[in-house]
Amino acid sequence: MRSHIAKIIGKRIRSIVLVENDRDPREQVFLIFDDGTYFELFGERFSCGTHFHDGDVDYVVRLLERYGVNKEIKIYPPGPPALPMKQLTTDDS
Repeated sequence: MRSHIAKIIGKRIRSIVLVENDRDPREQVFLIFDDGTYFELFGERFSCGTHFHDGDVDYVVRLLERYGVNKEIKIYPPGPPALPMKQLTTDDS
């Protein structure tokens, strides 16, 4: 996975454009920023949540670990979560 998405940190989203195609890329998401730039995400299939969730970086890493992510987790801006992944528990309390 490329790290170019980290460049959107601090930008303000003005609009979102969602695209479905009969050809590749099958699905596209364009984030339009208020500085006149945009960022495109594309792929075979996107699935998005339906609402905002409470949680910080550590919570999301614990959640991903519980889901069994077995490749790589990248965090932007760079830096490890507050706790090493081995020490994170899956207990929500």
